[in-house]
Amino acid sequence: MAAEIYIRKSTWMHGLNPLVKVIGLFMLLAVPFSVSHPLYVLIPFAVSALLAFSAGAAKTIWRVKWLIFVFFALSLVLWSLFTRDGDALWILGGITITRKGVLFGLTVGLRLNTFFLAAIATLSSTPPEDVVYALGRLGIPYPFAFAMTLSFRLVPLFMETVGTVVTAQKARGLDLESGGIVTRARRFVPVLLPVLFLAILRTNRLAMALESKAFGPGIKRTQLAEHKLGWGDVLAIVVIIGLAASAIIALALNVGRL
Repeated sequence: MAAEIYIRKSTWMHGLNPLVKVIGLFMLLAVPFSVSHPLYVLIPFAVSALLAFSAGAAKTIWRVKWLIFVFFALSLVLWSLFTRDGDALWILGGITITRKGVLFGLTVGLRLNTFFLAAIATLSSTPPEDVVYALGRLGIPYPFAFAMTLSFRLVPLFMETVGTVVTAQKARGLDLESGGIVTRARRFVPVLLPVLFLAILRTNRLAMALESKAFGPGIKRTQLAEHKLGWGDVLAIVVIIGLAASAIIALALNVGRL
């Protein structure tokens, strides 16, 4: 498993100004909230998927395909079960499945996956330091922006550590697949302790590294590179303005509401 989300490729997404990509991400995430019908949410979902594949993140999407499916399935099932408004489609005992509940479950599932794919598209084509640069240009304090982007590095690194420890323990004869749920949960104790120890050790090293570089609030930070706008960025800005305008119009006209 890769220790970072960013993919080193030369795609048109990689060539965009990071500020444009971060603003576009926020706008793309705002569009699904402008409508509540799944057919309309399907548009930003398709755009997010297209952007993710354009950024060369097909392998990343394939690795998390089950997570995408779980997001969608849980949203559909839970909202279908707990939404009582609208015409009944199916009644069994005390369970009533309504048309509005099914449609809203589809909407929420597509929203979640839109966020997920849009984030993958942005983070796969933007180095963490460029994300910090873009957030800083938007007025977000450097410590807060750094903390946000640090999670992009640490979460994949933590998952890589878990995979390494699990492989090492299996090589020593640890069986994590047989038995019931309680039995398997108990067998994960030899995995959790080394992972916890390595996480604390890595956190301590990171804290010392930040202190040695005078990290702290109230200090003006310098940037390694300054990003300029190109023609591709101008075109992307026009598209972003179009997305924002469509969201505002949809809200004003109540388009795509259940």
